[in-house]
Amino acid sequence: MTAQRHRACSPGLSNCFVKADVNTSALLQADVRNAIEELPAAYREVIVLREFEELSYHEIAQVLDCPCGTVMSRLKRARERLKALLQDWSLATSEAARAAGR
Repeated sequence: MTAQRHRACSPGLSNCFVKADVNTSALLQADVRNAIEELPAAYREVIVLREFEELSYHEIAQVLDCPCGTVMSRLKRARERLKALLQDWSLATSEAARAAGR
């Protein structure tokens, strides 16, 4: 895999896919995809390379031409933001469903 291929994937997820098992709903996949696309480019890039391209920290550091420590800190921050975004969306969705059910 070349650095060029990985960089082509990072601006958006049009060439990438959300890996999911059979039980994961299409809605959840769309939420994850949307949340990833809302991340700043530096965070989105490391998430795509790690979680979808399955590169090691060292390989990501080589692709991005940065230290491994930077890769690890960006991944940590990206995962924290993803978690917060998905929790916010989940809360908003459940509140909307409750309001519609009244």
